[in-house]
Amino acid sequence: MEIYNYRSETAEERLGAIAGRSISFRKKEIEYVEKIIEDVKTNGDKGLIEYIRRFDAPDLSVDALRVTDAEMAAAESSVEPKFMDSLQRAARQIESFHRRQIRQSWIDMERPGTMLGQLVRPVDGAGVYVPGAKGGKTPLVSSVLMGVIPAKIAGVKKVLVATPPTKEGSVNPYLLMAAKIAG
Repeated sequence: MEIYNYRSETAEERLGAIAGRSISFRKKEIEYVEKIIEDVKTNGDKGLIEYIRRFDAPDLSVDALRVTDAEMAAAESSVEPKFMDSLQRAARQIESFHRRQIRQSWIDMERPGTMLGQLVRPVDGAGVYVPGAKGGKTPLVSSVLMGVIPAKIAGVKKVLVATPPTKEGSVNPYLLMAAKIAG
């Protein structure tokens, strides 16, 4: 690990390099992603499976896109109780934090002839994408918790979680348990 003493020329140069970074994509990359999105829009699950087979799980079928009750049960029996305790604690903390952010609708008709206000309504549904991270070998359970729990607290009725499968076509059991706890 490199250590920089701040207010030195070296530290200023390093901070400048970090601050000057940008996330940019070449036109070719954007066009490639747009093609994938269009293929999936046009061909639905059939198009999606084509890309999953190319990038993630060569033998995955359309029928395996949804996690089954049997997969959930297998995941639950394979995850250590200590991990589940930690996951539940994290979920409680995330919920506690986001409950403090709930906004209320309000209307102010204080002045005659005027009405001011804000109507707060949740969307009907939301999707949470959880990156696969090293072919599903590094489960990003925090992405599940921090995506699903705030949506549920906000009143979103249907929250779907999507993640790339492992090469074998399964979903990491730790991710499945995070999804179960998150609701």
